Amino acid sequence: MLRALNEICPTLALADDLVSICYGEVQLNKFLTTLKVQCSKYLFEVNKKKSAIIEVRLNGRQTLRTGEYMGYQFQENYKYLGVTFDSCINFKEELNIRKKKHKNLNKSLWLLQKKRLTGKAKLQVWHSLHRSKWSYACEVLMHASKDLRTWLKSKWYEASKSLLNIKAPVEAK
Repeated sequence: MLRALNEICPTLALADDLVSICYGEVQLNKFLTTLKVQCSKYLFEVNKKKSAIIEVRLNGRQTLRTGEYMGYQFQENYKYLGVTFDSCINFKEELNIRKKKHKNLNKSLWLLQKKRLTGKAKLQVWHSLHRSKWSYACEVLMHASKDLRTWLKSKWYEASKSLLNIKAPVEAK
């Protein structure tokens, strides 16, 4: 199925999630028609309520399309595998979400410091709660902009220092 879709346009699949990049309405039409045929062939069903079409507007000046196309809604934003994509592909909304989550994480950092958890316990907390989300976000968002890359690297550094309880060195007088 994926091979047939990739012959039309670049398509990525992970488990039951699928994303494709079509460069025009003709290609989109051909892709959706092939998707429908392939789904019926392999007895899959597309949940059109959870599916969307995002028309990329690189300069943000073009008007947003509304309504639907072949049963799929046009949307300005869409969350794919935990990352919010918008029609301008600038990730501003996703960055704001990450900053807000980081701020909330800093508020709960007292648990790791005040309760005197061992290094191993802190590492377990990091792995179970935050590592996978951060590493995935970094992998997807690192290419978006230099500012975003710099911010994410600094947060990784701060998190590592906090996790290992490393303090800034005291200058000798």
